Amino acid sequence: TVDVEARLAALPASLDRVIAAVRQRAPAARIVLIGYLPAIPASGAGTCAAVPLTPDDAARIRGVAIRLAQAIGGAAKRNGVDVVRSTLVGERHDACAPQPFVAGFHPAANPGWPTPVPYHPNQAGMDAIAAALDKVLG
Repeated sequence: TVDVEARLAALPASLDRVIAAVRQRAPAARIVLIGYLPAIPASGAGTCAAVPLTPDDAARIRGVAIRLAQAIGGAAKRNGVDVVRSTLVGERHDACAPQPFVAGFHPAANPGWPTPVPYHPNQAGMDAIAAALDKVLG
């Protein structure tokens, strides 16, 4: 199993190393970190047909998402780089929303989803992230 706690604990230093490496290789580069779009509703049980999770699993995933956003935002602040706050971009567009930016869980038997890619940005989500990135870049 993946040790989520250990990976989350290591993430800030890893992001700092990546930013330092980019700066070393491309000193004039403008660095923009992009977070993750929310896959599950921000509150409540967090379940629907597209998100078949128990309330406990939904709460755990929400906690991980918050910590990821904090790590990415913290790295941006520490290193003086820009950030696209995807949590805000995707607010009310989780996999359970009427207009989701993230694909939910779709079993392979679903003819509309021959290869399931659960909780991954869809085209609307990527378009929203691109628009937010465009705003950051000016």
